[in-house]
Amino acid sequence: PRWLPDGSALLAVIDRRPGEDDLFNYPDVVRLPLAVGQPELLTGPETADANPRPSPDGQWIAYNSLPVDEYTTANSEIKVIPVDGGQPRTITNSLDGHPRDIQWAPDGQSLTFLNATEGRIELCRIPVEGGSPGIVSSDEREILAYDLSADGRTVGFVASTDRVPSDLYVASLDGAGYAASEKRLTEVNGEWLAEKTLGDVEDLWFDTVDGTRVHGWVVKPPDFEPETQYPLILSIHGGPHVMWSRHEPTMWHEWQVQAANGYVVLACNPRGSDGYGQEFRAATQNRWGEADLPDLMAGLEQVLAQGYVDVDRLAVTGGSYGGFMTSWIVGHNRLFKAAVAQRGVYSLATFYSTTDIPKLIEWEFAAAPWEDPAHLWKYSPLAYVEDIHTPLLLIHSEKDYRVPIATAEGLFVALRRLKREVEMVRYPRDGHELSRSGEPKHRVDRLERIVAWFDAHLGAPDQDDQDS
Repeated sequence: PRWLPDGSALLAVIDRRPGEDDLFNYPDVVRLPLAVGQPELLTGPETADANPRPSPDGQWIAYNSLPVDEYTTANSEIKVIPVDGGQPRTITNSLDGHPRDIQWAPDGQSLTFLNATEGRIELCRIPVEGGSPGIVSSDEREILAYDLSADGRTVGFVASTDRVPSDLYVASLDGAGYAASEKRLTEVNGEWLAEKTLGDVEDLWFDTVDGTRVHGWVVKPPDFEPETQYPLILSIHGGPHVMWSRHEPTMWHEWQVQAANGYVVLACNPRGSDGYGQEFRAATQNRWGEADLPDLMAGLEQVLAQGYVDVDRLAVTGGSYGGFMTSWIVGHNRLFKAAVAQRGVYSLATFYSTTDIPKLIEWEFAAAPWEDPAHLWKYSPLAYVEDIHTPLLLIHSEKDYRVPIATAEGLFVALRRLKREVEMVRYPRDGHELSRSGEPKHRVDRLERIVAWFDAHLGAPDQDDQDS
């Protein structure tokens, strides 16, 4: 809820279809006047609308809006509507991105927001009349959260970089509202980092088979020597419509742990990823695995061409949609010597029947399982289980309601019946967020199991620096 400045009403969001058995219930923005006590609907059925923010003078409401029929692939827009309702006006028509975390400037003449673009998350500003957004604060980092001071002259924000996990910063803004100076306020991991040697991270841009430019990055082992042949881990993100970067705070520690154990880590944003425009993000719709596999393989070829990776010691892993892609890859080629699929979707029909977001399948494939079962089976990794010969470790949590464990059990049983090398590790009590917010002992165990699985099948890399 958000108060109107005069305290006469609250703005909130209400589910339009609470009986649909789905977390995606197409929210509407409502105003709740205290004198009336009944919500007044401000937005319509064609869009899903959220995060209402009243203007300082209480005359306008800014909010995020998505078209219902393109919920997973369309750009989120910032719209402005009169506080009493009326025709909304889109002010981000010129932005091919996903603005979020809206705030009004104190004078009510502009709005600030965060926008993910090409491996960065930038703080941007746009006039309330619309037009081209300007960048308030960028640099090579991810800005994760921010707040403007009451007078609008200063911004405080949390940012992550590939050298320093999340810290708090403050920047003064010039007359035009752009960061003029900056100060780091915290070093929450400073003492710990002082005792560690980090692997270097390099950006990687490459062309895929049809000429599309794809963005990735490589994390190298500490004390990297270019003449040495290193094993490589291909790390694949979930979503599928998210953006990773070299500064990704949810993966920072995992990549550095793998690099410290002697592995080169390759990650990238293949088609389907956010941050590179709406057309790029929508490319995997109806084509999971098929559209993005060529991008991942092109990135791998680019790194192999540099000569410091042993082509016979390649591994692949990923979680959620990344788990889907891991199993899809090993069902379509035998290039990798070991794989770890985590909390993945392996049968789209099983996923639809058990997940808390069944609508995702209908949006991404334009069909429920009973409407086109053959099509959903075609894009299920389980359909290619007979072609999986790569040693596979399955990691799943027993209380995962986003991707319930049944889909992993199905793949595990099939591989066992086929006498393939497969292990499955079940984590009690944790859910889909195991790697990010699971029990600490489980997170440590998971990291160690992944490295141990790759060591066992690729041969443990030499580790000269035990303090890395």
